[in-house]
Amino acid sequence: MALIYALEEALYLKAKLVECFLDSELLVRQLQGSYRVRNENLRSLYYKVQHLEAFFEKVSFRHIKRVENRQADRLAKEAATKERGNEVVAGYPRVS
Repeated sequence: MALIYALEEALYLKAKLVECFLDSELLVRQLQGSYRVRNENLRSLYYKVQHLEAFFEKVSFRHIKRVENRQADRLAKEAATKERGNEVVAGYPRVS
């Protein structure tokens, strides 16, 4: 869900190129097409990410080790506590 929110925010900010740093190597490989998304519950989220990708010129996904990701985790938690309303971005309602 964090990736979907990040892509929605990038779309809201009218970004053209997006580079996503993720601490899940499995997710990165699934998004890059190296691995299939087997879990039925995750498949719908995967399709939402693919849908959002179409709005950008380029989206890249890179794996970063969790140990190297502590500051990003802190910032993500901080951002999650802020509200911006229930706007609709790319056909999906923003979740507060």
